[in-house]
Parts: sequence; C-alpha cells; structure tokens
Amino acid sequence: MNTTKEPLTKSCPLNSEHQHRPLLPFLLLTNTFPPRGGSSVQRAAKFAKYAHRNGESPIVITASFSGGLTDPSLVNDLPSELEVHRVTESTLSSASILTRLLRRTGLLRLPDEHAAYGRAATRKACEIAKYKTIGAVFISYGVPSTLIAGIRIAGRLKCPVILDIRDFKRKNAYSSHKIRPSRPLRDFMIKCIEAWAFAKVDYFTVVSQNYKEILSDHYAIPEDRVAVIYNGYDPEDFNHALNSTNTQHLNPVLRYVGFVTHQPSLENLLVALRAVNELRHRQSKPMVRLEIIGGNNHEALEQIIARHNATEWCTARRYVPHAEAVDLMKSADGLVLLQHAEHGCLTGKFFEYVGAARPILLLDNENHELRSLVKQNDLGVVAPHDDIEHIVASIDTILNMTVCQAGKKLDNFRRDIQTDQFLGVIQKAMKERAA
Repeated sequence: MNTTKEPLTKSCPLNSEHQHRPLLPFLLLTNTFPPRGGSSVQRAAKFAKYAHRNGESPIVITASFSGGLTDPSLVNDLPSELEVHRVTESTLSSASILTRLLRRTGLLRLPDEHAAYGRAATRKACEIAKYKTIGAVFISYGVPSTLIAGIRIAGRLKCPVILDIRDFKRKNAYSSHKIRPSRPLRDFMIKCIEAWAFAKVDYFTVVSQNYKEILSDHYAIPEDRVAVIYNGYDPEDFNHALNSTNTQHLNPVLRYVGFVTHQPSLENLLVALRAVNELRHRQSKPMVRLEIIGGNNHEALEQIIARHNATEWCTARRYVPHAEAVDLMKSADGLVLLQHAEHGCLTGKFFEYVGAARPILLLDNENHELRSLVKQNDLGVVAPHDDIEHIVASIDTILNMTVCQAGKKLDNFRRDIQTDQFLGVIQKAMKERAA
C-alpha cells in the first residue's frame, strides 16, 4: 500500500477529471442488499444506484435472500442494468442439524453467521476478475465475514480497498454505557480481525465524526485516511417532501419510524404524552397520537403501550415498504428520534427525517454529534431522554413548528451528492496505487 497520501477533505469532492473519465469497474461487497428490507441495506444500495447512473460500473456481490424482511420498493429503485451477483444465503439454514449444533456450542459466531457468504463472495470475485479488470474493492462493513472476504479479494487482485464502516461491531468498547451483552471471546476475535484488516485498507469512509475518532484513538488510523460521509436521504424518494401539505389531521400525529433501539426513551415519551393529552383534554383539544412503525417486536410494543394506558392514542404498526414509510414521514406533524448511547452511531432514520422536512423531536441520550446536528441545522427540538417535563414542553413546541426548511441546504445528506464523495475516495485510492 502506498503510504504517501494526499489529505482527504471532509466532503471528498470529485475533480473535473473524474467527471469526464469513468473509473475502472469496482467491486461492492455487502452481505445485505435489496430485496432485503430495513435501513441496513440502503447505504450500499443508494451508492450503487447513483454510481451506476453517473456512468460508473459498480459490481455488487451480495448474499441471496429468500426469506425474512423483504421490500420490493427498494429493488424497484435500482437500475435494471446494475450488475448484481447473489452468491449464497447469508446465514446457515436454521433447520440444519449443523447449525443447531453450532448455535448451541457458540461456534457459529466464529467469525459470524455469514461465513458461507464470505467464502462464496471471494470465489465470485475471482471469477469476475478473469474477464474484467477490477480497479478497487469497496467493502460495506456490516459483519466480519464481509470484511475478511474483501481484504482477501483485494490482495488477490492487487487493487486498493476502501472500507465503509457503517456499524462497529464491538459496541461496548467505545461507549460509556453497556450497549449489548458482553461476549468476551467474540469481541476478542473481532478485535484481532479488525487489527489485521484495517492495516491493509487504503482508505476508510465512516458515518460520523465520532467513528473517525474511534479509528484514530483505538486503531491508530491517520486522519488523512478517513473521510466522514454521513448516512443520508435519497432526494428522489423525498422529491415532494419540502412542499408537502398533507399534514392536516383530526389529531396531531407524531411518528417514530424504525427499530426501537432504546426502550427507556420510549417509555418516558409515553409518560410525557399522557401528561400532554390529559392537559389537552381539559382544554378541549384533540389528543396527540403517536404511531410507531417498523420491524419491531410487535407484541412487546403492545404490552408497553398497554402498561402506560396509551392504547387510545398510541399504535404500533409492523414494517411497511420504504416508499410507504416515506409517505408516513412526510405527512407527520412531527418525527420522534430515539437512540441508545452508542458512541459515534448516527441512526439512519435521522437523515431520512431530514429529507421528510418535518420537525424532529430528539430524545437525547448523550449522543453529542446527533444533538449538534439537530440544533445547528434548526431541524427540531432536543430534550434529554430522561427529563419528562422537558419532553412535555418539547412536544408542545414541535406541534407549533412549521415545515422544517433546513433540509434544503444540507446537501451533504443527499445520497446523490454522497455518491460523488464515495467515488472521490475510490478515485484517490486508484490513482495512488497506480503511481
């Protein structure tokens, strides 16, 4: 790897040379891709969509997906000519005797349940390289098996590797709070894999400034090798959001779209909303409704709602296709944002909320970067997640806000512009390897 590198700018803009001269084909490795649904697929899928539209030749190698959470609207959004290779199921069959044995012994997580995909992706990449010159390997780091496969492929093809970190695996190692149950053996294994792999990466792209700090503090990665490219929203999904007027409801509606990642914040919100609705009842005003939409544990959510005597004004809905979720975001009076205290993690739904241009109510759980983004860009209101009185006052503020216009100026959150930033990093890595 060439150790003499030009500094990366924050936005990694493309120069005019790239805009007229397409890159060599590059591999995009991700174990999650449409038709799989959920937020984890969108960063890689939108990058592939806009890179292809910009005249580039991304070659996606992903896992086949025959069950679980699917979303046809995400497939329909992809260019029909996009080259996508689906190699094998990402996880072992749950009906397999071997799988049940490995689950019982804990060996299935060495390195993870996606090992079959990693091996198949490596074979497929080598097959493709027989008839195409590959300029780079772009890894969407969701699981260690994808990381291992991408590094091995880049080594065999002797091309640069760009690692996009959207989710660190050792969450407890970087946060002041315990995010997940401790798994010492698994965490040590991942630490070793990352130390081996990160040393071979040419450039990193990460979803937050705090993730950049983690790479510097915990892995000694120089800052000039890391570009911050936030998650974002696709302007084509939200093309009418800024002018949407479909927010007139008999009852004001707050919506939370996505997985509930921090139950205490939800419970505090329900307590605050009950106080708000009791006051509005005395004032002969319609109650504020809360809708929770996503692939959550539906039965558990309903139990929480019932426990807070909120069934009259709070409902839980199951996962809906992304296109429908966009409409629900655009038509809400306000959008609620809950997040656990994981250092550096910026939930993808925040950026889609920006695209919807509706006021955001963030229940802050010591996520300084997320809090700053909401405040500095006038995107809504921030309340401590454990301060009921503050949440009550913030709900009243949100309901009196007009359409949030800040999204018009936040170009760094647009998926099409972020694609230029990704391509700029890939171009830089290719040029340095060729030098």
